[in-house]
Amino acid sequence: MRKQLKSILFVSVLSLSVFSCSEDKVVTNDELPQEIQTYVQTHFPNSNIVQATMDDEMISKTYEIVLENNMKLEFDSDNNISEIDSSTELPDSVVPTPILEYVKTNYPNNKIMDMDIDDNKQSVELDNQMELEFDKDDGQFLKID
Repeated sequence: MRKQLKSILFVSVLSLSVFSCSEDKVVTNDELPQEIQTYVQTHFPNSNIVQATMDDEMISKTYEIVLENNMKLEFDSDNNISEIDSSTELPDSVVPTPILEYVKTNYPNNKIMDMDIDDNKQSVELDNQMELEFDKDDGQFLKID
């Protein structure tokens, strides 16, 4: 019983030390990776970066950008966009073409407000709160979530 308690305590301490190594750090625009700077300049040329933070998780770094229009962009450890949250319509240029065409064809009166890209799927949320899920590779519609 005592060995089991020691093992549980060891695992708990190890877990805490691993999770406490994750640190959010405010960074300047110049400290952002070039891919992220280019993405923002390309797709949001009229919006300035208000804040940029880097989440350093020992083996990877992710970034969160807040633009002056309160749009939030998240980038994964490969500096690829992984999430966009907005209170306004997303620019067409950030939405993959098959998804954009699907929404314009099937929901012509709605606007894409948010986008989320995971390992196997990508999803968009419309201004009517409907969330549409698509295949990550080819953008084929999967379901309404």
